[in-house]
Amino acid sequence: MTPGEKDTIGFREQGELSRCILCNTYINAKESFTCPRCRKGPLCKTHRFSGRRECTSCVFDLKQREVVDLRKQEQSITDFTRLLQFIFLVFAIFFIAARAGLLEFVDFLKENIVSSNLAWFGILPIAGYLLFYIILYNQRNKIKEIEAEMHAMEFKRMVK
Repeated sequence: MTPGEKDTIGFREQGELSRCILCNTYINAKESFTCPRCRKGPLCKTHRFSGRRECTSCVFDLKQREVVDLRKQEQSITDFTRLLQFIFLVFAIFFIAARAGLLEFVDFLKENIVSSNLAWFGILPIAGYLLFYIILYNQRNKIKEIEAEMHAMEFKRMVK
């Protein structure tokens, strides 16, 4: 057996080397991985997101999509709170009109369930507004957290 053959036998026993397709570093084939989402591979450990099976670019794309969805939900919640403000203002006007005695002149408000319970119909939009404001506050905090994670991922990718 020649010395060259001896080296290749030892190399096969250690494992074959492969090259990471992103950073072109040589890695042991057993330590490399293929992303199950985008099917890129072989990739080295530095491109695997810790705690996940996907590569960092796939996780970044997932988080970016999640932020877009959360922003759409945020806009929907904001629109709904504006609707609740409008409903409150309508019932506030009816309440003021009732206290001024003007409801007697409007036919559809004389003997109506709305006119007899104006205070409750005014309180319900306020309670709903407070509830959805809390939901909106939590939504914005979640968006900030995800954006901070994305920024850290981006920074980590630039440093490597």
